Amino acid sequence: RSPARRASPLYSRQIDRKSRDPVGHSEGTHRAVFYLTTSYGFTLMAGNLDAALRYAKRGLHVFPCHFVRDGRCSCGKADCSSPGKHPIPKDGCLSATTNAKQIETWWRANPQANLGIATGPVSGAFVVDCDGQQGVDDFDQLGEEQGEFPPGLSAETGGGGRHIWFRYPEGATISNGTRLHNTGVDIRGAGGYVLAPPSNHASGNPYRWQCDFDLAEIPETKGHGKE
Repeated sequence: RSPARRASPLYSRQIDRKSRDPVGHSEGTHRAVFYLTTSYGFTLMAGNLDAALRYAKRGLHVFPCHFVRDGRCSCGKADCSSPGKHPIPKDGCLSATTNAKQIETWWRANPQANLGIATGPVSGAFVVDCDGQQGVDDFDQLGEEQGEFPPGLSAETGGGGRHIWFRYPEGATISNGTRLHNTGVDIRGAGGYVLAPPSNHASGNPYRWQCDFDLAEIPETKGHGKE
């Protein structure tokens, strides 16, 4: 089965809200109802600035991250613990914006800068982050055990993992989480970020959307359940 379709309980346990949900269920604590209808319309991109501006036009808040150059992080530290993945602005993902002038200023100063996208309500998206092939395998196993996720946009990371994107559910709180159920699966929600294509990676491989040209529209998905 496709890794883009996995068990909603994996992340829905992190969501706790007390309100009437959009499909009219009674008052109480519910897992969020995930309305995933959107069309980001990502295409193959000419360069990192072009990519950043296209993401911003679709409401995704972007910021520049260091990149890998000659096998080393552009930050210049020989012992960098997160090569090509940490933010350039001092305020990190809090600097993320959709302002075209600011984006152009950033990428004209650092044309090769990787693309960070702030997750959570600010961009209207959260991401299931499968760390490397082990994370992909763990995610597949969780799907077998807990049922299928609704489909989400999927990107292959430079390290061989996957980022699976979902519309952030209105009125819910999705926090960042690591090693869910002691696996290689993380959640990037409010206050988090991920790198987006065409960012590069220490492995030498780029981040890629898993499509030939345009990403298909995310179909509308309605899932719910009581805690």
